Amino acid sequence: ETNLQVDIYNGVALVTGQAPDSGLISQAIAQVKEVEHVRKIHNQVRVGKPLGASSQAYDIWLANKVRAKLLTSENVPAMQIRVVVQNAEVFLMGRVNNQEATYAVDIARNVDGVTRVVRAFEIL
Repeated sequence: ETNLQVDIYNGVALVTGQAPDSGLISQAIAQVKEVEHVRKIHNQVRVGKPLGASSQAYDIWLANKVRAKLLTSENVPAMQIRVVVQNAEVFLMGRVNNQEATYAVDIARNVDGVTRVVRAFEIL
């Protein structure tokens, strides 16, 4: 069983989730490459079993916590950042400058419950 999520922001695709083996991950990435206007892909699919409902609910809660922290920061254009959470790993997408990216990662990294932060930004 596979659980994949594809988020696209300005031609950049972030593929997250879980698949039982690397072969299925490769197939999924190949399909995303066929999508029109996708010019870059961040493959962040993990080999493993799909997350259960409680993990998914926790991820939604964690994403909202990260978004709230980003919204309260004066150094981050929060409305230009998409937050994706899979298994307590936070993925940040959007078009920001290097300093804004650094601030956003630092904010997300310091949210209680976040295990890892991955930058999938497009740096201006």
